[in-house]
Amino acid sequence: MATTNMDDGMDCDSPASQQTYTLRIFQLIRTEQAQNGVKHNDYSRYRRHCANKVQSLYKVLNFQHGRTKYIKRKIEVQTVTDIRFLHVLLFNAERAWSYAMELKKEIEANMSLQKRNHLIRRLTKACTWSSDLAKLSESCADTRGSLEAQAYAAWMHGSMLLEKESNWVLALAKFTRASMLYEELSKVVPLENQSQFLQLIEESEPSIRYCSYQLDRKGIAAPAEKLLLIESDPEGQAGLDSIKAKLAVLTGEYQAQQKVQDISSTAAALEWQGKKYSIKAERARACISQANEFVKQIVSAPPGDEAVLQLYNRMIASYNEAKSHVKNALKASSAAEGDPAYEEMASVEMALQGVVLERIADRSILLIHEAEGRFSAGMERIALGKRAREKDKYARAEDVVRLLDAAIRVVRELGELGARLGGRSGEALHDRCSAQASQLGARRCFYLAQGQLAAGKALESYALFVRCLERIKEARERVEELPGSPDEAALKELKRTEERAGAYKAVAQAELCADELKVKEATEQGLRGISLSDQPLAGSVGVGYLLDHLDSSWESFAGQPGSKAPRIFKAPFSMQSIPVGPIVLDTASNMVTYPSLEHRVKKQTEKKSVLSSIFGWGGSSAKK
Repeated sequence: MATTNMDDGMDCDSPASQQTYTLRIFQLIRTEQAQNGVKHNDYSRYRRHCANKVQSLYKVLNFQHGRTKYIKRKIEVQTVTDIRFLHVLLFNAERAWSYAMELKKEIEANMSLQKRNHLIRRLTKACTWSSDLAKLSESCADTRGSLEAQAYAAWMHGSMLLEKESNWVLALAKFTRASMLYEELSKVVPLENQSQFLQLIEESEPSIRYCSYQLDRKGIAAPAEKLLLIESDPEGQAGLDSIKAKLAVLTGEYQAQQKVQDISSTAAALEWQGKKYSIKAERARACISQANEFVKQIVSAPPGDEAVLQLYNRMIASYNEAKSHVKNALKASSAAEGDPAYEEMASVEMALQGVVLERIADRSILLIHEAEGRFSAGMERIALGKRAREKDKYARAEDVVRLLDAAIRVVRELGELGARLGGRSGEALHDRCSAQASQLGARRCFYLAQGQLAAGKALESYALFVRCLERIKEARERVEELPGSPDEAALKELKRTEERAGAYKAVAQAELCADELKVKEATEQGLRGISLSDQPLAGSVGVGYLLDHLDSSWESFAGQPGSKAPRIFKAPFSMQSIPVGPIVLDTASNMVTYPSLEHRVKKQTEKKSVLSSIFGWGGSSAKK
């Protein structure tokens, strides 16, 4: 049970008078359940969603049951003028089923006979709604929709009988009928929907085994063959014949559709790394077909045509659009990771990504060749001593370096994709991209050196040319190590770059030697003018400074006519010779004995206390 595309549901497969619509029950239910809590066993939330959905459908379809008093209106064949009338029956059945599952969870936690009877009543109601859906789908839905409705009704009846535990034979017949329909539908649906029905088969197997176990316990022999078991259903052989007839019609439609897809897939062929991929999404197939037309126009275009670049851009845009369609289909798919359908769509997405990167790399190489041609033309014109004309758009070395950087990034990303791809083809792609990145890196180093040389940086340019020759050697080794015959075009381009790098290396070395000679001559010339004596300043006159001629020359302060500024003092001050003080060695003074001067030192008297000072007047006077 998962999603449907509402737009697809609105499309009619036949004229409007036949009222036949495209109905995808399990795709719709699976998506609704996944988005509204069933995967977390939150049946209450899903029940509320189904109730709100039914109310919104009633309102949109203007199918109200009276304004003041409830008047039941039944959906019949004449009533169905929109696919959403069938959706009303489907969501009513889902609402009753989700309520039953909610009650079942409560019963497992706390057994209650009242809740169990309520559970069976809700499942019976779900069976009624699913039976009405199956009956209307025979007249109003397409063949596949009718078969899906019958399978859904059979599964719902089996679930109800399983809970009632009253008729194990009929329950087993219902589940077997549903499983058989799932199996037959999986054979005649597109690949992206096959995993959905295979999963439904797996989900019905435990119920079938449980019913068989209960029959064995009671000693009831059930038919061993599926067809005999299905015939035990009250619908009998007539229902089985109707199913077989519809399956035959659906098989014919599927085969016709496959033929149309084969014809269209021939025009929209996608081949990458020696493997062909089948594109199921119709929009993606149309985009790839358009991109293939652009490829043919690029191949047939004459060399140097300016429209080729526009064709590359349109081709890459078409591949990107196809990749986005495949990515959206992968997100909308109900298939889980590991399923064949999921893996096939994921491989198609990866192949489209690889094709896009390869085409972007081809466009980058085209732009690099064009820029290199304009750069070489400019260098030739400079070598001939001609000026660049305004109408000529010569490329600079920096422009080529920028294009090479973009190409290297794309090639490395393509190599990483090859590493993720794995296998022999993935390893070969990774090695080839690594060799191409090395080749582009050597050319990038060459144009970096050209830019330094044009800027007058001979030393940096010389070092980069040396590095360029080293990288060319590494790139040649990687190209030669690739399996199969070596890439002659790549080797030829490397040889051409090596010759140019060697020639410009000599130019850079000559420029470096010339710069060193100029520096040496300037240094020698500067050293010749160095002297310890004062040198007259160039252009100086015989007028001194104000501090030197305070009493004679007022012109030193005011400045001469035409001079820039008055001459106050000379800064820094000029050096003058001064006499040096005598050097005295005082080692002999250590042996001289000097006379004693103690008798000239003033002696200190003893200090008296305070009391003696006060009462000592008598003693002092006596001494006197």
